[in-house]
Amino acid sequence: MTSVMFASDPVAEQQQAIGAFRVCWDGTSPAALLSDLAGIGRSDVGLVEIFSAAEQRARTSQAHVRSAIGSRLRVRRFEHGEDRGADVLTVIQRDDETGVEVSTSLRAVPHARAVRIHHVVRNAGAHPIVLTAVSSATISFGRRESDIDSARLLTARSEWLAEDRWEQRPLRDALPQLSLPIHGQDGRGRYSIASHGSWSTGEHLPVGVLISSDAADAGALTWQIETSAGWCVDMSQGEGGAVMSFLGPTDLEHQFAHALAPGEGFRTEAVALAAADGGADAALTELTHYRRSIRSESADAGLPIVYNDFMNTLMGQPSTQALVPLIDAAGGVRCGDLLHRCRLVRRTGAGRLVVDGR
Repeated sequence: MTSVMFASDPVAEQQQAIGAFRVCWDGTSPAALLSDLAGIGRSDVGLVEIFSAAEQRARTSQAHVRSAIGSRLRVRRFEHGEDRGADVLTVIQRDDETGVEVSTSLRAVPHARAVRIHHVVRNAGAHPIVLTAVSSATISFGRRESDIDSARLLTARSEWLAEDRWEQRPLRDALPQLSLPIHGQDGRGRYSIASHGSWSTGEHLPVGVLISSDAADAGALTWQIETSAGWCVDMSQGEGGAVMSFLGPTDLEHQFAHALAPGEGFRTEAVALAAADGGADAALTELTHYRRSIRSESADAGLPIVYNDFMNTLMGQPSTQALVPLIDAAGGVRCGDLLHRCRLVRRTGAGRLVVDGR
């Protein structure tokens, strides 16, 4: 990788492409994440929000936006290169008032309109800092308040024996019309989806899609917070449209607090974002491409994709008549194996069914 230091013309706007996204900044504002799709990302919405016990929001609200430390971050340098076929961008920002430094890693894999993001927050100052929340990514949606009117939100509730209950509804159900231009200020409220306790999918899935409209070619942004612990998706609105923050544990949802002595660091949970024209199906297709790409990077790349049917589809009542179409359907989406009640079932090239290798 090549490191670039900014020493001259610090106010000039800079930007670096990373997959279907780009990071932009100048000397007067933090780094921001934008998509190559219209309406996803604005340069005045910072990529990372940092909340501490000493400094929370720059303006009173419960939303995970407009953080005091996050608003003071400025880019000091970046590194851009490749790693195992993936495009990797690292952006280093610093808040001179507290000495907080943030190293943001953005990774774009081939053949997917997606980027994976995480941060390492380091206390480079002289005094301890207690973190209460750090967004893994923050990005805007729309250009004006009225853009929220046509947007749709696709999320899934989940619990034991009732997993993956997807529902689509207007974003206005979560973010009501406030006529913000009349008031001359951004909204103070928020809508959040979060886990509680140590069961990361006990209430909701950390995956969802925001769609610009119900048109067939609508732009869509999908997300996946990559953690088995606490997480939160935070949505708020302003005169410039909606803002979404994707976080690991927070003080409001999980009573999170992490003390950083001078020189210590904290790594956030990773989040993957994908964007595509063509509505939710197109965006989720890109997220699936991303999932399979990062899986192929692992040391176990030779392992097959497994469809796990444990007590979900056949409810523990297998039969040849029931299994054959299920195996065919799983094979149609490139699954190599099907797991049923802890027994491995696969269709061989000769057309035979093989159970546990027999």
